[in-house]
Amino acid sequence: MAVCAATMAQLHLDPLVDGSRTVDSTTMAQICLRVRASCDSRGANLDLRSVLVSFFLHVYHAKVNQQNSAMMFIQEAMAGARIMRLNEGSSHEDGLITNKALVFPLLWVSERGYSLHLGLSPSYIDPPGLIDLETNTNVDVHAQGLIELVKLFIAFDEISVRRNSRLGITMAAHLTNTEAKLASLCFSMANHVSTRTADCHITREWMRTILWQEALAMGLLSSSACTSVMEFGFPAQVCRALLRSLRGFSETDLLPLGRDQLLKCFEVANSLADTVLLSPRQIGSRLELGPQDFLHALYQKIVPFLEQDTMLKSIIRAKTAEALVAAPARLLTIGEEATTLHLGENILCGQAQISGYIPNGELDEQNELTPDFLDWLQQSGFQIT
Repeated sequence: MAVCAATMAQLHLDPLVDGSRTVDSTTMAQICLRVRASCDSRGANLDLRSVLVSFFLHVYHAKVNQQNSAMMFIQEAMAGARIMRLNEGSSHEDGLITNKALVFPLLWVSERGYSLHLGLSPSYIDPPGLIDLETNTNVDVHAQGLIELVKLFIAFDEISVRRNSRLGITMAAHLTNTEAKLASLCFSMANHVSTRTADCHITREWMRTILWQEALAMGLLSSSACTSVMEFGFPAQVCRALLRSLRGFSETDLLPLGRDQLLKCFEVANSLADTVLLSPRQIGSRLELGPQDFLHALYQKIVPFLEQDTMLKSIIRAKTAEALVAAPARLLTIGEEATTLHLGENILCGQAQISGYIPNGELDEQNELTPDFLDWLQQSGFQIT
């Protein structure tokens, strides 16, 4: 029932109707909690099944944005896993799942990510071992994606642990070194279009955004910085990298990611929107792409998932609209180079003369940057203005 509750909530599945009774994810979760309380209220019969029930209850409560309950259940699952010594590679042959070595890394990554969202410290600091998983020839793309996520959080650990402890982030080197580690990680399944692959790309760019936010809070940003993470325009670079990574993914591919990944995308887009609104700049006369273009494209990419959270949608929609209104009109910029500007035929001719031009309507229909368009971006050597 915990799996059903989490799945129905995560995928927005329609309720089941049985006569006069309607069963939705909330009903499933409530029944699961009642059955669990009646069977084992004290946790006396701890096993792998009960650990996974706690995990899926965390997924459900995180999806419906019940933060306290979600945090309680993931920490409950972590505590149960540690009692069973799953963090030490202990094996419990109960026939429940095939690859039990994946359970603790899954719990570890889930608690890490959710703790970061809430600004809390995780209950367990030591990273899980990956040697057995990496050498396992039976690992599929989903398991490989989980391994890549663990590597991302391990690379991010120096920042994530320090920012929520008494140590704090005291040196710029902590930020630059971590960003270099994140940027250098190569995903072994990067060519696979899967939910897990998208999860890795989104998580990495979200982490890089957090690093920039920390640099901003510490007053380290500078126009003459020797590394990009210390520059004011870094969010535009992050957004461009995220768009390139997600260009082959459809709405169907991204929908199973759920609320956590929506929040990460929102964080990336929101940071870029703030920089655009604080420092609007003129675009060049050769149709250079600027931060407002990346913001608009990312907004269109994630807008189907913003329907899940009307507050987030209203915030990023308002900022994107304001950024586009404040940006210079491209048509007028192009027209300044011509001797005359005639509405109608001359506009169409101007479009035809722009190498790689894609009408806005086509981009709206595709709701993503197309491979041809991205190839043109790379070949043209465009600048972030």
